[in-house]
Amino acid sequence: METYQYPKSQELFKRAASVIPCGIYGHFSPAPLVPATSYPFYTSKAEGARFWDVDGNEFIDYMCAYGPMVLGYNHPEIDKAAMDQIKKGNCTTGAPDVMVELAEYMVDLISGMDWVFFAKNGGDMTNYATMIARDATGRKKTIMIRGGYHGVSPWMQAPGHHGTMEEDSENIIRVKWNDFSAVERAVDENRMTLQVLLQPPIMFLLLKTMSFRKTDTGKRWKPFAGKRELF
Repeated sequence: METYQYPKSQELFKRAASVIPCGIYGHFSPAPLVPATSYPFYTSKAEGARFWDVDGNEFIDYMCAYGPMVLGYNHPEIDKAAMDQIKKGNCTTGAPDVMVELAEYMVDLISGMDWVFFAKNGGDMTNYATMIARDATGRKKTIMIRGGYHGVSPWMQAPGHHGTMEEDSENIIRVKWNDFSAVERAVDENRMTLQVLLQPPIMFLLLKTMSFRKTDTGKRWKPFAGKRELF
């Protein structure tokens, strides 16, 4: 069976490594890929559920561009709406009125949602969520999935990562993915200091089975339940 080859991706990566730190950084980094030479690094185009790399190889994008392309690439209705908005104004100094309309729509659509906060990436949202949890609980500890991607802030990195200090992760508790007993132990051992549990979106199945007891009220919190259901 003939397998895909990636000579153009490899050549582009060599060029990138001389002008971009690590060649490719963040969640696009080839570092987790084993062996890295068996994966495409750069894409040239996309349509519907598929994309093509610079070597002309065709792929089905099951990851939907890490989330946003749930309706596929170049969806005519989505693209038209985006182009219509660009013609009105693209990245203006002030907030556009459509921002309010979208927030109102999402609050009405999603049960238990009272507020909407917009950000440019998941790392920013993870930081904001953690700050909110700290403020709401007055606690410090955070449980994270070992090996999961949470963003690029120092506290999100594994111990020993370049540019980080021990203090960056002193309040981080890392557990093995899909090890429910490890999560239970972490909760039991840090019940009075635990503020939040974070996990990448693709790792949500574990949390569907979990519930924690809120120690100061005796009420139970169920992941994915809205605030109205809790209170």
